[in-house]
Amino acid sequence: MSLRYLLFRMCLCLCFSFLINVQIFAQDSTLIVGGEKVLDRNTAEYKHSVRLLVEAKFSDSNDVPEDIRGKSTGWRCSGVIIETDVVLTAAHCLPDTILINYQGGQREVSVDINSIESFFRLSPRDDVAFGMLDSGWVRHESYQDDWLDRTSNVWNPRQPINDIALVFLSEAIPEDKEPVRWRSDLSNRFAPGQPVILTGYGRTLSTNPFELPELRKVTIPFIEDLQNNQEFYAGFGNSKNPRTITSPKGGCNGDSGGPAFINENGEYTLVGITVRGPGNQSGGCAASVTILTSVSDYVDWIGKRISRFSSDL
Repeated sequence: MSLRYLLFRMCLCLCFSFLINVQIFAQDSTLIVGGEKVLDRNTAEYKHSVRLLVEAKFSDSNDVPEDIRGKSTGWRCSGVIIETDVVLTAAHCLPDTILINYQGGQREVSVDINSIESFFRLSPRDDVAFGMLDSGWVRHESYQDDWLDRTSNVWNPRQPINDIALVFLSEAIPEDKEPVRWRSDLSNRFAPGQPVILTGYGRTLSTNPFELPELRKVTIPFIEDLQNNQEFYAGFGNSKNPRTITSPKGGCNGDSGGPAFINENGEYTLVGITVRGPGNQSGGCAASVTILTSVSDYVDWIGKRISRFSSDL
């Protein structure tokens, strides 16, 4: 069985006429589990969070079955505003290839991203029909879609995964939204048990096939940094042997790229983005295991990519 079925990417696939079963909070993302809806638009959870709809098509390349070449597909992710026209999200939300279930088997196929729409409200009920389009995007150059198949320890890898990306907006964010403060110091790490607040538009359980993407939040404890020192684990579950627990809390499908904050004297600071957790065979979202990319380790990369994109305009 592929390692891709042992983890899930937190972003719900919205597939047309066939099922794409990719699990890592983005080609199969999830909503916040065990949390609550964000209802107050004056809170940091609302002001900084974004829902992303990635619209793509299957490539015309030979790795794609002829009967689906050129056909549309899409998925949703979450994101966080770091500049008035820049959203930070997960690299796996913007893939070159995805794993699909096709005619009873698994197949990795190429996709071409057409557009990325950003939505800013609490749910589709009070949002516009069409989101703000991107003017470009970039994911970390060292991120590989098939990293799961190249890694011996998927729960605690030694090598950097670099699951981080930027989406550049075609216009400024709405007036009731604002960029988040984010941590740039590498020396001040978390203390074990420190509360981390996650937000996202994912599902509330990975077993729910369709669920309205409403903004939710949940607080879970920081547990430890991973061996690569660029990711960390938060939650109540067992990251070494994940399985379903009672009263789980954490990220789920659709939360990929969503922010993780800490509350510093009443002010929210961005410390990470949600990237992955266990697949259904290991408890899924009910395992209460959320792995996040540490934002502070990518300060230089983020700054350089924003500057390069601005200079190319």
